[in-house]
Formats: sequence, structure tokens, C-alpha cells
Amino acid sequence: MGNTEPHDLALSFEVSERFRIPRNTHLVFREITCRKWRACSDRFKRLFKVNGKNILIRGGGWTRT
Repeated sequence: MGNTEPHDLALSFEVSERFRIPRNTHLVFREITCRKWRACSDRFKRLFKVNGKNILIRGGGWTRT
């Protein structure tokens, strides 16, 4: 699979100016896949997986064929 260097990820959740939650972590992506799946006779959906686990990407899987 090649070299799997960790990537730094910094997130910040802010509800108001006084309430902010910063988080830092390291991520390693080993495999990212995407495939088309026929949902109906005239519609397709995209199935995404990261490291073998299904993920939902809202608004990111729109396709037209």
C-alpha cells in the first residue's frame, strides 16, 4: 500500500464567541474508494469507503450518466 504518513487535522467547533472547542488529531488514509451503484432503473448512487468503512458524503455523491 505504500507509505502511510499521518496527516495533521485541526478542527474547531464554535457555538458562540465564548464557547469554542479546538481539537487536533492525526489521520492515516490507507484506502479511499468510490463506485457507482444502480439505485433504480434510471438513477445511480455513489458508494464511498475510507479504509474499508462506508461513509456518507452529503451533497458530494451526485452523478449523472
